[in-house]
Amino acid sequence: MDGQISITEYQNSLSYDRKGRTTETPSWVPTKRCNNCIHWEMDPVSDQPPDGWGVNGLCQFIHEGQQGGYQHTDQWSKCQDWRSKYAQD
Repeated sequence: MDGQISITEYQNSLSYDRKGRTTETPSWVPTKRCNNCIHWEMDPVSDQPPDGWGVNGLCQFIHEGQQGGYQHTDQWSKCQDWRSKYAQD
């Protein structure tokens, strides 16, 4: 089926606004980013910056030897421990 994308490709093409609504992601943003990672969870709206200043969340991956605490990141960040929410990568 030429011209169609898979559900995984569609899900990977979405980002969030500060209220958690999905929006189209610009084509220059890589699919391997925090908002597509199993470890990332979006912060509550009350903890988000103003519209247009990005969307923040919490990476819940605990690195070996790390004591308590998680990492705050924006939805377009990426790390070495990235794991897809939508597919087996």
